[in-house]
Amino acid sequence: MSVEYLEQDIKVLKEKITVVETDIKEIISVSSSDIKKDSTFYKALYNEKKTVLTGLLSQVEHKKRSKIDNHLKTERIKEMNDFLNGFKPLSNNILSGIFKAVIALNPKEVLLVISNEEIKKADILKNIKTFKSLTPLISKSIPANKIRQPITYHIIKLGDK
Repeated sequence: MSVEYLEQDIKVLKEKITVVETDIKEIISVSSSDIKKDSTFYKALYNEKKTVLTGLLSQVEHKKRSKIDNHLKTERIKEMNDFLNGFKPLSNNILSGIFKAVIALNPKEVLLVISNEEIKKADILKNIKTFKSLTPLISKSIPANKIRQPITYHIIKLGDK
């Protein structure tokens, strides 16, 4: 989704929120004698409007997060292009665009995880045995003459195969 589309969606949702908030204020401003006459109706109406409002607010937050994610992805792609074209050195931003997790199994062995989905730290800890059992796409070693101590890395992919 483009940023412009997301901004337009947010604008429309905010307009809907204003309408629902006005409806809620009108319900609240009804005289107490009218509410006593039909309290069930007003309670149900109020709860319905509150539910709609909560849903709209949730949608706005989701669209805002999507807008931020879209921006971050665009920046990562730009950085990757700059790196591939020799304009920029390798950075954490580029690596985080490729690898969703880097797991040190021990000081000399690392798992690099590729996935289309975000991976939470809790999921990593809970599934570490599963990650270790996956067949790596690539397993390589960097000898000690290239770096201070030798290291072996395994690139694994989660999700679609």
